[in-house]
Amino acid sequence: NNTCLSSFLPSVYCITDQTMLTGLSAVSYRLTCCSSRIIGRSLLGSSELQWRPLSGERRHAGSTSKSAKRSVGRGKTSHSSSAWLARQSKDPYVKQARDVGSPSRAIFKLEQIDQMESKKRGNKKRRLFSPGQKVIDLGASPGGWSLYAAERIGKSGTLISLDLLELESGALSSLERNESFHFIQGDFNSAQLKIEVVEALSREIARKTDSIQTKNTDADIVQRCFADCIISDMAANFTGDKITDALRTMSLCEDALMFAIGRSCFDSPSAGKIASIEDASLLSREDVGVLNIGGTFLCKLFACGQENERDLIMAAKHHFKRIDVLKPPASRKESGEQYLLAVGYKGNDISRALAKQEVI
Repeated sequence: NNTCLSSFLPSVYCITDQTMLTGLSAVSYRLTCCSSRIIGRSLLGSSELQWRPLSGERRHAGSTSKSAKRSVGRGKTSHSSSAWLARQSKDPYVKQARDVGSPSRAIFKLEQIDQMESKKRGNKKRRLFSPGQKVIDLGASPGGWSLYAAERIGKSGTLISLDLLELESGALSSLERNESFHFIQGDFNSAQLKIEVVEALSREIARKTDSIQTKNTDADIVQRCFADCIISDMAANFTGDKITDALRTMSLCEDALMFAIGRSCFDSPSAGKIASIEDASLLSREDVGVLNIGGTFLCKLFACGQENERDLIMAAKHHFKRIDVLKPPASRKESGEQYLLAVGYKGNDISRALAKQEVI
């Protein structure tokens, strides 16, 4: 009985037309999306970067904050809100974040991942970030991850932060002290935003090499404009159903990987081969991605079972020299939150050709 079965199935947010699907329609939508690939942040004590603390922890772009939820319902506090308040009051990272004026506790997660990578490499000086790197932060609001990355890459580096929401004003003010910082507000999946990212990278490369050109050809832009590290702490708006929330966040991870290394990253190894240099001349940013060969990709996901995680993990294994699934100490034990770290991007046919300067 479809009616009875539907009542036990989770709802799914349809990204394409911004509606909520329920029951069997939700399952059908997820299967369709998987097959077609359409769904798919220590500054501690820093004297240079200081920002104004928020009254509470703000979530990712497009979500509703806990404080906002508590304001709904004629002043009444729900059981879940009370539990969240109790947990926040006991969380040492929340207190530390307030002590240093961080916009959220998430900054400690990125710091710990950075330290874990240093330990993995067996070299304290070799970490996730290094001075002079070009970094893109997807879903950057409220700005904690961007602040940490900015401190690590220094003034010689370039940081581009993207989000549907504005950054917290104090964080934005601190970041803007570096002329190599760019904030672009919008959907990272949109073609226009990708163009803006490439243009920002192009301007930084031209400015730092003192070779400003009045006009860049498409080949010039594609050849020169790649990031060394792409990070994402994005998560989908929470519905209250853990499986639904995990699947929707997984779709964001898949989109983030395609943004980083090209839309063919989930295809079979034999797919997407360029037969000639003429074929490469037709490339677009969707084909080539924005991550440099040898670059690093980091994204947040929620455990949702091997079957649902397989595509992302396998694509990362195929395109990177090493991957790790990490859970930093600042990530709550009861949460299914994890981080996929992929190091040493191998490149695809197009990016390798560009690296060899076979495309002019």
